[in-house]
Amino acid sequence: MSGSDEAKPFSDAQFICEAHAIAAAHSLHSVTDIVSNVVYIGLGCGSIGQPLPVDRRNLHSVQRTVEKSGIAPKVAAALVHMSASETFRYLRAYVNTTKHVSL
Repeated sequence: MSGSDEAKPFSDAQFICEAHAIAAAHSLHSVTDIVSNVVYIGLGCGSIGQPLPVDRRNLHSVQRTVEKSGIAPKVAAALVHMSASETFRYLRAYVNTTKHVSL
């Protein structure tokens, strides 16, 4: 069907589907940064040591901060588990690929 009039709607649908998949992945990846900020503020990490600027708060930086503080070992373990999970690592790689290569 390539090159025919019937191929255009299918091609358009593929493009739209890919755009939605990329947008969903980016949104899901952003959730980890939002959760990390909630953990950072909720545990009062800003009053411990050198405060992290808002634009530097992500899963890994907050994980390190919580681990170093020792104030919530179960929360730190949960953050470690999430950041080390195969699912999160795949999502992060996919988002970075679409952000830096595809787009």
